[in-house]
This record gives sequence, C-alpha cells and structure tokens, in this order.
Amino acid sequence: MGFDSIFIHVGTQRRKAGLEGQIRLEYDNTLAIAKAVKGFGCRNCHIVTSTGANANSSIMYLKTKGRIEESLKS
Repeated sequence: MGFDSIFIHVGTQRRKAGLEGQIRLEYDNTLAIAKAVKGFGCRNCHIVTSTGANANSSIMYLKTKGRIEESLKS
C-alpha cells in the first residue's frame, strides 16, 4: 500500500490566522507534509504556491511562498 503522487495546496487569510499563524500553516506545515510523504516513499510531490512567489519579495505572502519553493529545492 502506498501512493505515487501528492499535491499540496495550503493557504489561509492573514486576517483570520494572524501573521504567525499564516506562516506556520503555509510554510511550516507545507514543508512538514512534503518531508513526511518523502519518508513514506512518495515519488512525486507537487506544491501549488503562487504566481510571483519570491523569497526576496517585500510582500509577505509572496515571500512565504517563495521560501517554500526554495526550501523544497534541496
């Protein structure tokens, strides 16, 4: 039993979760899920982030999504 692929699309609204909650949900949890499924032998992990995602952006949303992409490249 297992799986070959997973798609992760995590998001929330800052006004509901607050900045720390948004980062925890979108960054920390996305990375944790990706690492966990890799440990279970999943061969394909697809992450949906955002157009304009950039770890160097001054816009926190785009910065967080860019950090996710950069973190998962390794």
